[in-house]
Amino acid sequence: MQTIVRAIPVRELIERAHAQVFEAPPIDVIREVVHALGRPTVARFTDTPDLKTVSRWTLERNEPTEERLQRIKQAAVAHRVLLDLGLSATNAEQWFRGANPSLGFTMPVDALRQERYADLFAAIASHAGE
Repeated sequence: MQTIVRAIPVRELIERAHAQVFEAPPIDVIREVVHALGRPTVARFTDTPDLKTVSRWTLERNEPTEERLQRIKQAAVAHRVLLDLGLSATNAEQWFRGANPSLGFTMPVDALRQERYADLFAAIASHAGE
């Protein structure tokens, strides 16, 4: 007799990751995203022209604007979901910078910059085959 394992739907993964990220201290989320995606990627989706500014956020020397913080939090949710789906840390990081057919062949990092969060998570669901 075979055991059938039910995969967790992407929507549930997103909801769980969202709750974790939005309950965490912002500095922890900022550091997690900068570590996972790198300063250049974070600077791109937050529309921050100076990489030193991103470094100052991680050192708590200054804070991102609320708009930028929201983008960072959405990136954290997306990254956690990608890891939950089984992507390696490297592949999850690369996913953000690859041309994505679900996003009209734009990069997920640009969808983040444009605050197209629903599109971003739809692309993740598509990646998962849902």
